[in-house]
Amino acid sequence: MQNQPAIASATRWLQSITASMKAMQNQPATSGVLGSQPPSGTKMSGRASFIRCSVDSMRQTYADGRIRVVLAVRPESVHHAPKLRLSDGRIPITLRTPVGDFEAGIRAWSSGSDRPYVCPDLRSKTTGQKETLARVLEHCGIRTGSIINLEISGSTWRIAPAV
Repeated sequence: MQNQPAIASATRWLQSITASMKAMQNQPATSGVLGSQPPSGTKMSGRASFIRCSVDSMRQTYADGRIRVVLAVRPESVHHAPKLRLSDGRIPITLRTPVGDFEAGIRAWSSGSDRPYVCPDLRSKTTGQKETLARVLEHCGIRTGSIINLEISGSTWRIAPAV
């Protein structure tokens, strides 16, 4: 089965997050994951990881004229995002936005980087219609080049308000 490495990777990541959350319950509220401070720009709160992502152009244009974009996890937040390998392929997630919830996916940038990104093609959980990340972000008032906060809770990635 082709997705076995991807499923194994996602399972390892979820297990590490669960272990971190259990460890956090025994730490003072001001301490980071497993008692250390998270990298600058990354926060852990309760049961969710808060990471920073940039809206990066893929230098391709859709038929409607929009630039194809991805949400790339910023280097300072990579320690609180899933560790992926290129061979894992696309890992399914839910992307929760102010304009709705979408079936999405995350992938690794390259074989030399475990830095994940949210793929540019989405599907509405409400209507089942295909959608683009570019259009969704535009409706949220988010532009290419912006840096945004995402909250990760299990397989749900939510666009969080700016802090």
